[in-house]
Order: sequence, then structure tokens, then C-alpha cells
Amino acid sequence: MPIPKLENEPRLMGLGLPAPLVEWCRRATRAVNALIDAVGDVRAGATPISAVLDAPAFSAYCSAAATLTASTNTVLPCNIEEFDTNNCYNTSNYRFTPNVAGYYQFNAQVLTTTPSNSLAIANLFKNSAQLKRGNFSLLNTAAPNLGSVVSALIYLNGTTDYVDFRAYVATTCNSYVAEGAFDCYFQGFLARRA
Repeated sequence: MPIPKLENEPRLMGLGLPAPLVEWCRRATRAVNALIDAVGDVRAGATPISAVLDAPAFSAYCSAAATLTASTNTVLPCNIEEFDTNNCYNTSNYRFTPNVAGYYQFNAQVLTTTPSNSLAIANLFKNSAQLKRGNFSLLNTAAPNLGSVVSALIYLNGTTDYVDFRAYVATTCNSYVAEGAFDCYFQGFLARRA
């Protein structure tokens, strides 16, 4: 049920008030009516506030180590959701397929249990094609782990486009997940609608 607007209230204008006071009331009612539109119709400009607040966002991490095959971009099995506001992240195929078209900010990190003389690179793939590459981490001597981070702003159409997170390593190894959500994670959120 719409909220009644003040200018439509007959008791306000039918009181025989002086003209300057009536004009002031008319100006005040315009401001109040804009507020009523914002609250009553749940609108912010041309975009409904509910649509702005209902923006897709997710964060997931790996619950167990994954085998990362040498010279291959392996999809990271980030299967534990910390949150998924619109149910757009799939914990079976590890893809984020949003239901709103727009520009999405993604952040991802991989740590590996890498042998010496190795390399690890975090990558974002859109529709199975490599789109963004993270920092190169090159290790010349044995160390407990090696990591890479990738961050990017990516346009998605809100229907068929999807993004997944993959890691490239030069030597077969495992992802490192001793600290759970700290070590190997994939996150994204709608930064701006299309």
C-alpha cells in the first residue's frame, strides 16, 4: 500500500492559512514527498534500493589440499563458503555465476607446498579462458610454501558468464591449507551494475 503524500492531504491546504505559509508548506511537502518516494516506493533514483542491497557477493576457501599438476592451470576447490549473498557461487564446480550484470571485483590467493626451483601463479578465468594473471612467485631454494595473489575488476553479463580461480605451478605439488580461510581463498562482489 503506497504511503499518502502530504500535498494530497486536504486538511493541510484547506485551513485558510496565509499565502506565504501555504507556499512554504508546498515546498516542504515536495521534500517530504521525495523522502516518501524513497522509503515508500523503495527507490534510489531510478534503481530500486532493494536491487542495490541485493548485490551478489561471496567468499570461499579450500577445506583440503589439492594436487596442483605441473604446467597446468588447476581449478582450486574452494568448497567452504564463508558467505554467498545470492547463491551465485557453486561449491561443486567452484564457479561464480552472478545473476546481476555488472563489474565485479575478485580477489584470490593460493599458497603451495612447493619444492625448490618452482613457480606458482594465481589466475582468474572467465568462461574457461584465462583473463587475469596474478603475481609470479619464483622459488630457487626449498621453503615451506610459495604463494600468489590475483585481483581484478571483471565485467559479467549476469546470465551465462562465470569466473573461476586456478593456479599454475611449474612443479607438481599440493595447495597449502593448514590455516583454512587464510591460505587458499576466492572472493568476489558486485562493484557496479552494468
